Amino acid sequence: MPDVPTLREAGVNVSIVNGAGLFGPAKLPREIVERLHNALAIMMAKQDNLDRLATQGMAPQLQNGAQLAAFLSDERKRYEQLVKASGYVPESA
Repeated sequence: MPDVPTLREAGVNVSIVNGAGLFGPAKLPREIVERLHNALAIMMAKQDNLDRLATQGMAPQLQNGAQLAAFLSDERKRYEQLVKASGYVPESA
């Protein structure tokens, strides 16, 4: 679509961050959450794993549940502002 401007060309200054998180059911026991977090920390401490992820354009950051929740909340607010600034109006059903 050569005639469609990029967001930046359209005057929207936005930086998009891709992310992935590990989610479980509500009220997952704290012990299991900690075991999963510790297992991920061990995996992410291995340079060969980081190198493999880097070849896919990833720069992983290990976060705990509170940090991930804050990140997701901030991203939601940021995208809400972007959508509002775009003038988008949902179609009625």
